[in-house]
This record gives sequence, C-alpha cells and structure tokens, in this order.
Amino acid sequence: MAQRCPHCNAEVRAGSRYCQSCGRSMSSHGRSRAIPWIVAGATVAALSAVLLVRLTSQKAAGAGPSPLRGAASQPASDISNLSPRERADRLFNRVMAASEQGDTTDMRFFIPMALQSYAMLGPLDADARYHVGAIEFVNNNYKGALAQADTISRAVPNHLLANALRAQVAAARGDTGARNRAYRALLDAYDSEMAKQRPEYADHSTLLGRTRAEAQQALASEK
Repeated sequence: MAQRCPHCNAEVRAGSRYCQSCGRSMSSHGRSRAIPWIVAGATVAALSAVLLVRLTSQKAAGAGPSPLRGAASQPASDISNLSPRERADRLFNRVMAASEQGDTTDMRFFIPMALQSYAMLGPLDADARYHVGAIEFVNNNYKGALAQADTISRAVPNHLLANALRAQVAAARGDTGARNRAYRALLDAYDSEMAKQRPEYADHSTLLGRTRAEAQQALASEK
C-alpha cells in the first residue's frame, strides 16, 4: 500500500525510506540525510530532459525504434509522465534496440542513463535485474551480467531469465561447457517455470522461445 510523504504529500511506494518526488527522508526529521537522493534525483531529471530532446528529435526524423517488450510505443513527449520504473524500462528498450542495430553511439549514450535509472529504484524484482544484466551484457561487462543472473537465481531458483543470461554470457566468451550447462538448466525448468505465468516470461517470450530452441539444438548435437 502506498504512503504519503510528510514533506510534500506525494504518493510514495510502501517501505520507501526516501520520497521519490522531493528526495527527503520519510521520517519528519531527515532533511540532511536526503541530500544524496536530492542530488541523484536532480541528475536523473536532467538526464531525462536530455533523453526527451533526443527521443523527440529521433521521432521527428522517423528514426525511433519500437520498444522490445511488446508494449505500444508512447510519444516521446510523454516521458515526463512516466513512473521511475517505466522510465528505466524505456531506457532498457533503447539500449536493446541500439544493440540490435549495432548503433554504438546510441548505446554509449543510453547505457549509463539506464543503469543509473535502475539503481535509483531501490530493491529490484527479477525482471528489472534481468534488464540490468542484459544491459551489462551488451556493454561487455560479463561479470556484472552474471552477478545479476546469480542474484535472480538466489531469489527465484530456476528462473528462466537467469539461465538465458548465463547462456548468452558463456556463448560470448566461447565457453561451450558453461553455455550448455545453462541451456540444460533452462530446459529442465522450462515447462514448470512457464506454467507459473510470471509476467516477465510473457514480456520476454520471444527471447525465451529462441533460447529454448537454441538449447535444444545445441544439446542434441552433443549426443
């Protein structure tokens, strides 16, 4: 259940220590401790303004790719109305689109913004951690990508996105053994996990279906 900030009366996620609107402590006497959050919030606000200009200019040029998560593309001018999680996910989509297109300029531009946006969210669910891991992967930070996969697995054993991420990292490193172990773990858990109908599985159904097919082909060739 959401709560109200005692300073600005904004609606704040339950359990939050700081207000995502004004950056101040949720206690009535935490002004000095809120300073880092105010600075960080101002940084993200500035980055969001830059993002708005960039997305708007791309929209005008007809160059803006569609989001990868299956959601309908929203006008760039609506970014100021997005929640912090929606902004982070929008940036994830931009990074993934740039990666697929081989656009290293856009990747360098959006990756730091995306990672900072997720860092600002506080505790992350499995879907957000996969997003961070995928961003780290396309940024060639394989250690960071695997750290996210391991964190997902500790919270949700057999999570398909964790093993999909491990397989991607192992394949990029040319580690066939590690790749096949990740593939095997994914296949062993695939049916039971998909039956749980986790929202992130629906969001990333194309990725999971493709990874499953790759796993089946790779393991079949082992026999």
